[in-house]
Amino acid sequence: MVLRIFAIFLCYVILVVSLFFILVDNESLDFERITIGNESENKLRIVHLSDLHFPRIHVNIDNLITEIQSQKPHIIAITGDIVGRRSNVTTSGVFEFMELIVQIAPVYYVRGNHDASNRDTVLLHQGLKDRGVNILGDDRPFIEIYDFVIQLSHTPNFPSIYPITPNLVLAGHIHGGQFRLFGRGILCPDTIFFPRYSSGLYILGDTKLVMSRGLGNSIIPWRFINRPHIPLIEIFLAKNSN
Repeated sequence: MVLRIFAIFLCYVILVVSLFFILVDNESLDFERITIGNESENKLRIVHLSDLHFPRIHVNIDNLITEIQSQKPHIIAITGDIVGRRSNVTTSGVFEFMELIVQIAPVYYVRGNHDASNRDTVLLHQGLKDRGVNILGDDRPFIEIYDFVIQLSHTPNFPSIYPITPNLVLAGHIHGGQFRLFGRGILCPDTIFFPRYSSGLYILGDTKLVMSRGLGNSIIPWRFINRPHIPLIEIFLAKNSN
């Protein structure tokens, strides 16, 4: 009898804790500061957004805008999936969001698989363009700041078909593995389980990869131990850069 009561109590505790993490992990923001290069006077600050999946984003948009603004970025980089595959682009809230962030800093964007497969993808593309978003095409998804090259890629499986080797790649798509345990992502849209790259900074030879865990949700509507994630990248440029 005592064991049964204890088992019921333990299940109740696990349920309550799990619900707490699910609520927190869908609504609270995790800003991760990442520094690249040796300290110098020339500093480039990038806010990296990914996988917002409007309207399936649960963070408070006003708070999100305030937090982005407080970081004083020089660039806002968006690595795709700003809407869901079946989202109504016009009513999703994505255009209203873009109108706000273009006032903070120049916005650069590459499309994700959900953006490309949305039935209103042409409307989405034109709406972003009309609002001053810099849309990078698949043929040249680069931002070049002096001699530093940044590639925006929706997935971490970025191709090496370009003549330019980027210093930094920004990517998303994996949603941090959706559920995280012991600092590792569990699920992956491509390989099903345990994605190799899911969150933060990775060193890949001469190229650095920064993975955003994203802000919204897609097929699975909630996260676990995986708060909506915004990398804030500070790049110290070479001292001879002007």
